[in-house]
Amino acid sequence: VFARRRRLLSWSNGRVVLCGDAAHAMPPFLGQGANQAIADAIALAQRLDHSFPDYRAAFASYHAARLLPTTRLQLNSRILGAIETQQSALGCAFRDAFFSVTGALGVAERVFLDGATPRV
Repeated sequence: VFARRRRLLSWSNGRVVLCGDAAHAMPPFLGQGANQAIADAIALAQRLDHSFPDYRAAFASYHAARLLPTTRLQLNSRILGAIETQQSALGCAFRDAFFSVTGALGVAERVFLDGATPRV
């Protein structure tokens, strides 16, 4: 399961905070589940080092910092998955042409490396 019907409005409740797929399930098409869980853990640890007045402020800052990067990767992965999993002859031809062109232009490499670049 890598998709939720509704996005979580908050990744914390009281003293409990979610990280990784529990907070933002990643489709498997960019291989980012573990990377993003590690980035979440680093971002959360940085905020729990007494830089914030209390855990609520640390949790809110963690959520704010990680929401855009994880949302962007989820979207990229969903789009890539839709392209990769084409079944019809026309869909397969489109997929093959898409990856040929984006590979030649270096776009595919940038998309894959984007998720591997730490942003915490």
